[in-house]
Amino acid sequence: MLEPGLKFPDHAPAGTGEIGWQPLTSRQALDTLHNPRYAGAFSHGRWRSWKDAEGKRHTQELPREQWRFFKANAHAGYVSWEQYLENEKRLLENFQGAAGAGRKVGPPREGPALLQGLVVCRKCGRIMSVRYQLRQGKLAPDYVCDLDKLMKGQKTCQRIPGTGIDQAISQLLMESVTPLALEVALQVQDEIQNSGESLTRKLTSMKRSKKATPPCRTSRARRA
Repeated sequence: MLEPGLKFPDHAPAGTGEIGWQPLTSRQALDTLHNPRYAGAFSHGRWRSWKDAEGKRHTQELPREQWRFFKANAHAGYVSWEQYLENEKRLLENFQGAAGAGRKVGPPREGPALLQGLVVCRKCGRIMSVRYQLRQGKLAPDYVCDLDKLMKGQKTCQRIPGTGIDQAISQLLMESVTPLALEVALQVQDEIQNSGESLTRKLTSMKRSKKATPPCRTSRARRA
C-alpha cells in the first residue's frame, strides 16, 4: 500500500466523528487483524485500564474468556471466525519468533551478541536490535535500527556489523578488570555491606527501645 501511495482509514480526534486517511503503519495493520470486528464479531470489554499509586494509567488486554460481551457472526466480516483464530495463532508465533523486535532496553536474549539491548542508534536515538548472520561458518551479530522499516515500511536507519564492536568492548573490559580495580571494587562492596549492617543494627536497637519504654501516664496523673 505504501508504494502506490494508498492510504488507510483511521479515526480522527475523539469527538469529531470523522475518518482520517493516512499511510498504513504496522501498528494499524496489527490492530485491524487483532480486532474481532474484522471477522464479523461484536465484543465489549476487551481492555482493562487502571491507575497505580502514582496516578499513572495502565492498560491491559484481557483474554477472550474475560471479555464482558462477545457474539460471533454478528455482522458480515472480511474473514471467517475460524480464519481469524488461525491468523491470531500465526501472529503470535511470528511475534515470538521475532523475539520482540523494537523492544526497550532489557535483559539479553539468546545469541552471542555482547551488547544486546544496549546499543543506541546515533541517528535517531532508538535502541538497536540484533540480527544474526552466518559468516565463515560462525554466527555473527549485526546491530540494526529498523523500527521505521517494521512499522512504516521505510528504509532501515542503519545497520552495523557487530563482531568488531563486540571484540573492542571485550578487550576494553579485560583491560579494565585489573587486580587493582578488583581490589577497589571489593573494598567498596565491603563498605556498602558494613554500612547496611550498621544501619540494620541501629534500627533494631531503636525498635527494641521503643518496645521497652512504658506508655506515658501523664494524662491519667493529671486526672487523678
